[in-house]
Amino acid sequence: MPSTPVLPISPFQFVSVRLWEIPLFVIGFLGLSVLSIYLKIELFVLAGIIGVPLVYGFFKSPKFWIYFATLMAIPWFRDLSEETTPLEVATALFYIGSLAIWFISRIFFLKKKVVSTFIDGTLLTAILLTFVSFILGFFFNVDTTLKEIMSEWLVLFFLLYAFPIKEHIKTEKDLSILFTLWILVSLSIAGFSIYKYTKTTSLAVYAWQIVSARNALNELVYVFGCIISILGIALLDKKKIKILLFFVFIVCFAALITTFTRGYWLGFLLAIGTTFFFLPKKNKIIISLFAVFSLIVVASSVFILFEEKALTALSVVGKRFTSSSKASKDLSFLVRVKESGLLLDMIAKSPLGGYGLGAKYSYYDMIEKGTVHYTFAHNGYLYAAYKYGIPLAILVYIPFFGSVLLGFYVARKTKNKFTLYCSLVAAGTILSMLSVSITNNQISMREGNYIGGVCIGLVLVSYFRYKELEVKEVSNA
Repeated sequence: MPSTPVLPISPFQFVSVRLWEIPLFVIGFLGLSVLSIYLKIELFVLAGIIGVPLVYGFFKSPKFWIYFATLMAIPWFRDLSEETTPLEVATALFYIGSLAIWFISRIFFLKKKVVSTFIDGTLLTAILLTFVSFILGFFFNVDTTLKEIMSEWLVLFFLLYAFPIKEHIKTEKDLSILFTLWILVSLSIAGFSIYKYTKTTSLAVYAWQIVSARNALNELVYVFGCIISILGIALLDKKKIKILLFFVFIVCFAALITTFTRGYWLGFLLAIGTTFFFLPKKNKIIISLFAVFSLIVVASSVFILFEEKALTALSVVGKRFTSSSKASKDLSFLVRVKESGLLLDMIAKSPLGGYGLGAKYSYYDMIEKGTVHYTFAHNGYLYAAYKYGIPLAILVYIPFFGSVLLGFYVARKTKNKFTLYCSLVAAGTILSMLSVSITNNQISMREGNYIGGVCIGLVLVSYFRYKELEVKEVSNA
């Protein structure tokens, strides 16, 4: 008996629809439209028209869901207002809800295991055990709202995007699409940041105005975009792709510079410096020439954008970078040292269980010129030990350090250029995160956990590709 014909409804054939399903869609949309107009909630028509096919597509193809979630990072990362916005609530529900559906369907309906390595097993265990810290925070941190406690807890769940990525992103085509989408995310956010910065500094007269106009947000997005592009220029073969990636790098690098966040500058340099040693000799020459050329282009762009203020702008960047070596006179550094010392004292009093999510601490801030009460801590390692206790904090960070080691192991062993590219991008980005976490806590930030989860997943993808494409070939030979 012939099967029902299938119609592709996407140029990438992410989703297929059977002929008998089309009338059901039409009837559903018409019914939703009439009901929405009758109830005077016409906006739900648009939500239904967009939402129903998307949900259907997510079920039919998890890859489509992963790609869509990647693009959703554009509005989500940019929506960083202090007050909770409808967009923030909607995107959080999408990310957490769709992830929960994926785990439930895979474990209980498809009866498939989700853990395949020590790294993802440790990651899942650590996230589940943070429920203990949530309970501690709920019962004992009475001066913190439930919303704050929930926010601290749920943001960790974005690390779990490593699981669908390692399961569904397998081929070079899959990886190419995912990297392309992350380039679009980085470009759009970086472009907006540069536009905002240049507009603000157009009337700047003094050096301090150039720094004060900085937009110190989404730095990890720019680092990720820079690493994807610079390693792509070094390793990928097509000249057209190299030219496009050069443009991407310049935009993301410019956005990273205008944040004036030294920790991310150093984290990026550490990532590129480390991955450099895993490149073939020919590619080391390419990346070295590219670095020199990029500096010339960036410096030239500064003179074009800032005109007579160009030397001042370059001087400010240079002083900002070199001030890292004069930490004893840096006020922000001194404040963070004081913060870290206070956290160490509190961790020593409760090293095993921590203080739970939402736990606050207070100290006199020399920058704010007053006593501050924070649930956030700049040092990610001390933050984790303070909230979760030392044992669970170590468990939380094991997948990060393990992914760096595994990624560089694959980079050393693989002979496949795209697997090398994937492993170095992922391991290099995580390495930069671990470096930055000393001064800029990553595991309490949405972009830190989401990009961290993506990169852990990509390390595992590169490891599986190495085992399946190369180790098996050797054993079968």
